[in-house]
Amino acid sequence: ELQEADTSVAESREGQDDLEGALEELKGARSELEDVKYRIETNQKSLSELDDEKERLQHSRADLPESVAQQLNEITDRIERAREDRRELDSTLSDLGTVIEFNEEMLGETSKEVLDVLRDDSDQESTTQQLVEDSSVVCWTCGSSVSRSTIEGTLEDLRRFQHEKAQEREQLNEELDAMSEERSSLQAKKDNNERIRRRLQQIEDERERRTAAIAEQKNRRAELKDEIDDLQERVEQLEEHVQSEILNRHREVNQLEFELDRLNSELAETEAEIDTVESQIDEREQLQDRRTTVQEELEHQRSRLDRLRESAIEAFNEHMTNVLE
Repeated sequence: ELQEADTSVAESREGQDDLEGALEELKGARSELEDVKYRIETNQKSLSELDDEKERLQHSRADLPESVAQQLNEITDRIERAREDRRELDSTLSDLGTVIEFNEEMLGETSKEVLDVLRDDSDQESTTQQLVEDSSVVCWTCGSSVSRSTIEGTLEDLRRFQHEKAQEREQLNEELDAMSEERSSLQAKKDNNERIRRRLQQIEDERERRTAAIAEQKNRRAELKDEIDDLQERVEQLEEHVQSEILNRHREVNQLEFELDRLNSELAETEAEIDTVESQIDEREQLQDRRTTVQEELEHQRSRLDRLRESAIEAFNEHMTNVLE
């Protein structure tokens, strides 16, 4: 019976260990399920935020003209042409300035040697030769005499032409500034459009990644729910088994306690008998020791009696001998 009880206790402990292991697995599965649910919620929230950002960016991109790049190319070409025109105007104005300055200097103080050289070398007809001699000067380009007023009129025409060209250049500069600003604005729109395009692509890639992660996590969630159901069923079975084992153990303990009490009673009776027997054995041993002592004393007394008897006989014989003598 004791061996059977030990076996039952071992089996009960094994069942309890199995139950604790199953409960630990169930706790781990539930914890992982909560983590998976949290990741699903986080990814779904991120998807919602990505969709909102995507909608805002698409709306912003819709406000931008589709032909920004084409407009940017056109304005760049216009700027290049305007700059070329300005370079030509700058060259023209430079030439005009040089001519006007030179003529103003020559008109103000004409070198006689130069005039003589020009007059001697000139063989060509000129309209300046028809000017009045008393108000004429020698033309430094052809050496002919021309009226001062004609040269001054020509200089005035040149100055007006220079002024017109200067105004034209100033207007062209203003147009260039305006076109440069427009090109900067178009470039900013193009850069913004490109930034939006890249960000939309990033959003799409991120949406695909998170969507795939959500699908995977939902599959894992379903697996964990099935696993938890199985573990719960196993835990319930183990709890029933353990509870049954506990009841059996209680019954066995009660039986063992009864058996223990009976054995204790038998042990007490046996110990009493042992005490009685041991007492009797002690008494017997004492009697045996006393008997031995008495026997030894009896032998001693018998020996003494024999000696006394022999001595008495000897003394009697000796006395009788003395009497007879």
